[in-house]
Amino acid sequence: MSLGFKNAGCQILGGLDQNCHAINTHHKNFPTAKLKLPPQDIRGLRSLDQLGLNPGEIDILVGGPPCQVFSRVGIGKMRKLGRDIESDHRNFLYKEFVRFVAYYKPLCFVVENVDNLANKEETLTKIYKAHTRI
Repeated sequence: MSLGFKNAGCQILGGLDQNCHAINTHHKNFPTAKLKLPPQDIRGLRSLDQLGLNPGEIDILVGGPPCQVFSRVGIGKMRKLGRDIESDHRNFLYKEFVRFVAYYKPLCFVVENVDNLANKEETLTKIYKAHTRI
């Protein structure tokens, strides 16, 4: 998503991901980004001011829910492994994105749509309500 926003003329300030390959690729593709965070779980960021960005400094905040609990392929893999999809912590990571939006107060925000998310009406409603409360 960062590349698309860069191609649209946006300055990329940084990225956050717990997958080391994803974040290292982001660092290589955006060497001038202000934030060079190590791979980490977003839930571990208790204080958002530690990132060095101020509320109002971000025009567009972009995020994407983890596809494992929303995509058809991810759900199929989880079922095959016998994992409880509904209680998986990744179902609730949208709350962390809401926390970022509430703290940084961007002019707008974009949440990547995972194909099957539209079929999870209850989750989609929770995400919508959480964002409208900001």
